[in-house]
Amino acid sequence: MTEEPMCYGGRCPECGNLCAATVDNPEHKKDVIKDVQMFMKEGLTIERITCDEVRSSLKSCNCHEKKSDDRQGNLFDLKEGASP
Repeated sequence: MTEEPMCYGGRCPECGNLCAATVDNPEHKKDVIKDVQMFMKEGLTIERITCDEVRSSLKSCNCHEKKSDDRQGNLFDLKEGASP
């Protein structure tokens, strides 16, 4: 039986939506770290959850203004493949 892959999720502290996620892939540790750092910079609460939970819970969130030049309001869109 294959173990289910895990993800790091970023949850909005205001509305509780899971609005960002990255797969915990050991082959791409640097990318995972960068993603989690970006989630933290945006003030999201980080949690380690199953990828299945991400698939069923990921939602867009526009609760707070962007805190940097990053397009925080569009984190969901960026993860879905939209260009910045």
